[in-house]
Formats: sequence, C-alpha cells, structure tokens
Amino acid sequence: MNHKILGLDKKKVVAVISGGNIDVNNMTRIINSGLTEAWRKACFTTVIPDRPGELVRLLSIIAESGANVLAVTHERSQHGMGAKHSAVTLELETANEKHVDDLKQRLINEKYEVIFK
Repeated sequence: MNHKILGLDKKKVVAVISGGNIDVNNMTRIINSGLTEAWRKACFTTVIPDRPGELVRLLSIIAESGANVLAVTHERSQHGMGAKHSAVTLELETANEKHVDDLKQRLINEKYEVIFK
C-alpha cells in the first residue's frame, strides 16, 4: 500500500487480519509447520510386538518423558510386517529439539527402532 493512501507517509500502518480474511486450513498448515520446525511437534513410527501391554509400555515411556500424545495410529497389516507385530505412528507435542533427542535415545535404549518423519 506504499503511497496508495494520502496522509500516511512516515506513519506506522498495519493490516488487520480478521475472520473473513483467514483461510483456516492454510493457517493450520502454517502453524503446524512452525511447530514442527521448532521441534514443538514430532512424529515418528516404530514397531511393537502385537501382544497385550506393548502399546501401553511404549506410551508410558513417552508419558514419562513429558511429551503429550496428539495422535496414535496402530496398524497391524502392512507389507513386510510379521503377523506378530504392529506399526505404531505417534504425533507428539514436545518442548524442543533436546526433548525429542532425549526421547529418541530413551526409545532406542529400550530397543525400539524409531523412524522420525
């Protein structure tokens, strides 16, 4: 708007963004991208034995780390997956990159294969 409206030279001008101007889906993508870049949101996949208690064991480690679970996908049937295993994908709310690194190391120490996305 530079020099488009008279009388605004040398004045601070801002654009007001209100509900009518926001594409909520696009804003969500922008926020999620920023959270991911800042390591406030992390997503990873691992494989667990398909036995009672294994998912809660994994989630307990995550809870102990202080991460918050935003979403869990538990898939039993994937190509290359044995009949006695399940793939688990988790989306987590985290504090920062060190928090994610510490959690990843803890999972590796507990014998989980961790693939961060």
